[in-house]
Amino acid sequence: MASSFAIEKAAQVWCRPNTEQKVVDIALTETFADVIDEVVGNPFEALKKALQEDFDYAWVWHCNIACAMMDAGGTHKMANKAAAIFMKNCFDIDTKDGEKRAFKKG
Repeated sequence: MASSFAIEKAAQVWCRPNTEQKVVDIALTETFADVIDEVVGNPFEALKKALQEDFDYAWVWHCNIACAMMDAGGTHKMANKAAAIFMKNCFDIDTKDGEKRAFKKG
């Protein structure tokens, strides 16, 4: 089954000025979506996999999210807690103890 991103993009074909008078063909839209996924892939899933496979990379994301929250006036503790919640909810990665785990080799 095609991703929701690809289905959305394929469905937009029927909304263009030169095609808006055409009747939507669901099977053709689904086939377009499958082709889009084959060519483009799913960028979110690729990012999620990369973050899950490399904790240091995930920790960098966590830190950047936390810094943005501190720039907006949050405290260090609140920003790190919120970034950890985001990383868990969005990417299914536990970064709450990241300072102890990041960039430790061997």
